[in-house]
Amino acid sequence: MEYVRQILWDQMTVAKERKDAAAKAFDEIMADVPSGLPHPDGSQRIATASAAFRQALNEYTEACRRMNDFVVHGIVPKDLLRSRGQVGDL
Repeated sequence: MEYVRQILWDQMTVAKERKDAAAKAFDEIMADVPSGLPHPDGSQRIATASAAFRQALNEYTEACRRMNDFVVHGIVPKDLLRSRGQVGDL
């Protein structure tokens, strides 16, 4: 089961790094307002950065949920069961 915990930890760590990078990018764009870009371009930059952050946050939240389910309830995610066979093989 240590194998499962390590995979989930690694996934959570990568998701957190992506979330942090997306948050930093969004903050940098917002600090640059007004950027001097024409309205549609400036608004699109903000919308794109916001969508990227939202996606990264959702992925991090899901990774945390999966880790929590495993640690607290012993639930092995189905995708990890399929990739390694049965739980007994872990």
